[in-house]
Amino acid sequence: MFRNIKKITLILNIFIIYNLIIIDSKAEDSSMLLNKSPINIESSSLEIIDSEKIAIFEGKVRVNQENITISSDKLVLSYAFNSITKSIDIQKILCSGNVLIEFDNQIVTSETAEYNLIVNQLILQNDVIISRGEGNAIKAEKVTVDLDTMRIKMDSSERVKAFITPPNN
Repeated sequence: MFRNIKKITLILNIFIIYNLIIIDSKAEDSSMLLNKSPINIESSSLEIIDSEKIAIFEGKVRVNQENITISSDKLVLSYAFNSITKSIDIQKILCSGNVLIEFDNQIVTSETAEYNLIVNQLILQNDVIISRGEGNAIKAEKVTVDLDTMRIKMDSSERVKAFITPPNN
């Protein structure tokens, strides 16, 4: 009987952790950090190096798009010119230094965050903390999210840590 309770507890904990990170996310709406709505980026400085197809935002960088806010010390945006649509397509966003991502009542912090739009993948590294609500958090060194399949892999050289507070009934 004790073994069955441990199994049920483990399954519930895995379910809670999954929901802690991906509440109400669906694979067809997986552009978590970038979609078709306008993006507002503010920073202390902006350098565009068109020969390398990058834009470098530095100093208290703040990105807003609908219900998503990203803050960091530096943001490097890689782009390509689409000759068919005559528009600029963002290919990759790399945030570094004091990264803070806020969306859907969740807060994610790390030292770096890379969003690759080509492969639709998000990689968070160095002191990653994902929190939702009071007392629910996951801590890891690296978190990789495949936004097409919503597969999440968390790694740490020591241990991945989850802090779960059961709901008050």
